[in-house]
Amino acid sequence: MIFFEQKSIKFRLAFYLISLTTLILIATYFLTSLASRYVVLESVEENAFNLTNNQVNKLEQFLNPIERVPEVIATLIEEDATTPEGLERTVSSLLMSYPDIYGVCIAYEPESDSQRSAPYFYRSNDLIEIADLGSDSYKYEFWDWFQIPRTLGKNIWSEPYFDDGGGNQNMITYSVPFYKHINNKKVFAGIVTADVTLSVLQNLISETKFFESGYLFSITQFGTFVNHKYEELLLNETIFTLAEEIEMNEWRTLGREMIEGKTGYTSITDPFTNNKAYVFYENVPSTHWSLAIIIPEDELLSQATVVSNYILIIEIAALIAIIIIVLFTSSNITEPITKLSKIANLFSLGKVDEAMSNMAELENLRNKIGRNYIRSGENTTDEITTLFNSIKNMTLNLFNMTVRIQTSSEDLITTSDKLDKSINSLSEAVSIQNTSTSEVTATTKEIAGTVDKLAVTIKKVTQNLAESQETVDSGKAGINEIILSLNSIADNGKSISGQLNVINRKANNITKIINTITNIADRTNLISVNAAIEAEKAGVYASGFTVLAKEIRILSESTFEALADIEGLIDEMKSSVETGVEGVKIFNEMMNSTFANVNLLLLNLNRLIVYNQNMLPEFDKVNESMQQQAESAKQISGAMVYLQSVSQNTGSALDTLIEIHDKLTSAVDELKNEISKLYS
Repeated sequence: MIFFEQKSIKFRLAFYLISLTTLILIATYFLTSLASRYVVLESVEENAFNLTNNQVNKLEQFLNPIERVPEVIATLIEEDATTPEGLERTVSSLLMSYPDIYGVCIAYEPESDSQRSAPYFYRSNDLIEIADLGSDSYKYEFWDWFQIPRTLGKNIWSEPYFDDGGGNQNMITYSVPFYKHINNKKVFAGIVTADVTLSVLQNLISETKFFESGYLFSITQFGTFVNHKYEELLLNETIFTLAEEIEMNEWRTLGREMIEGKTGYTSITDPFTNNKAYVFYENVPSTHWSLAIIIPEDELLSQATVVSNYILIIEIAALIAIIIIVLFTSSNITEPITKLSKIANLFSLGKVDEAMSNMAELENLRNKIGRNYIRSGENTTDEITTLFNSIKNMTLNLFNMTVRIQTSSEDLITTSDKLDKSINSLSEAVSIQNTSTSEVTATTKEIAGTVDKLAVTIKKVTQNLAESQETVDSGKAGINEIILSLNSIADNGKSISGQLNVINRKANNITKIINTITNIADRTNLISVNAAIEAEKAGVYASGFTVLAKEIRILSESTFEALADIEGLIDEMKSSVETGVEGVKIFNEMMNSTFANVNLLLLNLNRLIVYNQNMLPEFDKVNESMQQQAESAKQISGAMVYLQSVSQNTGSALDTLIEIHDKLTSAVDELKNEISKLYS
């Protein structure tokens, strides 16, 4: 795809149109070939079936008269319509009348193994000879032409065979059984035959020509070849043994269709040429044989091939003509596009004058271009004309715009010069303002420094007084906190004393509970003693109660021991609580003495605080006045600093303005260069 994208519109347009046309012509060729093949095959199929049908009719017309000869003889024998001499003359006469019959045999049913009678009338040159086939060496009763019609009780054509000892020819035989009526019963009496040599059949069928190398073959109802182009197959092969030898199932299928008496055609491979061929086959009703015609496919479809070749030549010529037309048309279509793209490229390179000259040249050649699909007129829907008009308008608009840009650039240059002069004047004024501002600022800073030093001194004195006041206040606050702490300690001491009294009462209650548990343990011990006594009385039947009484006694003794330990602990706790209560009482008395001393200290401290508070307002007034003067000096100094900052900002703005002026000058120069390029 990248390869095609890099090619011109002319190349791509021609390539796609020629490719599409080629594909259409190829598809048309194949479809036409298939259609012509179908039409020719349909026509040839009809002709082939007509040929096959003609051969079948020809064979029927050949065999039907032959069948009537033994039928007539059998009728004469059954009706006793003639004497033996008369029968002999009749048979000889019939043979003379039907030259296609090789011989006629009247084979009687043998009365015994040694009594056979089978007079055989056959041709010898132009004479009719008679021979007897009733010899022991021939034994006609075992031949198919005798056994099969006798068994089936009907007329039948035999399979091809070599009549060894009889006619000594490859032949087929039509057998007709005849009967005698004994006691109103129909009894088999013998067979009348008519023999036809295979050479006669072959000559009959081979007279017709089927294309250049087509040929006909026929098989019997059991598949044996009766007639074939290759004589080695006759009587030696069936269509099924041939299929087995060449290993082609298609021949086996064909043989099955033919012996079933079907009519049709199929495509098959000729085993003798290995070429594709069509086989048309049809049934022969009288003999139940099947006759087939093999025609090579290339010969059968030769007409279709000729038609296809003519179509191919026509399509190649059409393709060449289309290629010429496409190349000419694509060249005419893309020529104005090429010129317009060249003009657009000149504009992209900045060559306006050259682009304008090319556009003027293209406008002058408009009549010629009109033949190349650029129409005159504004209301056209042609894309190339629209593109031409658009590029033309764009060219004019761009040219006018460059003129306007050139005019604007000259105005910008004039404005830049005026701006340069204004900047120089403003720069001088800013320099003078900066000098004056610096002098005033220095003076203001000296005044502000003196006021700041005096204010610092007053501020230090005030701070000292304030610090002493804060120290006194802090001391007072600390004493108050001490008093509060002592009060809290006293309250906690009272609370501890109350809690100790509560603990003492609880200990007394626990003592009462221990006494109760002691009484329960005594009773439990007594119960265990009584249980032991009763168990002794009961003897061996209360051994379990004895064990239980012992356990209860052990539990009672353990309870006494535990209660003794608990009682000792309670006594120790009561002693400790009483000691704690006495200590709390002594602590409360010491706290009361400390409260009295602290209150005296607070009275003296309050007097010192009142004295300091009387001096502080005077120092505050002096400090306030100095602060006002310092603030005024700072305001002046700040105003001068702001003024100096404004001057500096003005200078910075002036620098920025100068930089903008430089950039504007540079842009104007670049614009002039670009405009000069457009007109170079």
